[in-house]
Amino acid sequence: MSSVESLLRLLFVFLDRRAVFVHPSQEAIGEMLYKVPARVWSTARSGKTIKALHRAAGLALRSDEVRSLMNIFWGSLGVNLRRRLLCVSCDRSRGQLVVNAIDPYSSFLNDIEGAAKA
Repeated sequence: MSSVESLLRLLFVFLDRRAVFVHPSQEAIGEMLYKVPARVWSTARSGKTIKALHRAAGLALRSDEVRSLMNIFWGSLGVNLRRRLLCVSCDRSRGQLVVNAIDPYSSFLNDIEGAAKA
């Protein structure tokens, strides 16, 4: 392996880890125990989805019975989040976490609705 290949591999590993970084002041919010579902509102690109990944991974670590499902609108985002999930979860909890793209389902529902109107 050349030094360029080594550098590129290191850079991509660093970027994957950096992409799932959560500031310590935000970590506490994700680790809190809520009695009801938590709703997070913020501007675009503020890290809401990454915080949700951390939250799901943290909940999975608390109990073997916890299952988390993240429904994502776009398939490409789902692929990206599945890769990032590897960075925030451990081997034991990965089977409890599912990232699912709903775009095929929404297309299917649109087709059904269109057919019903025709």
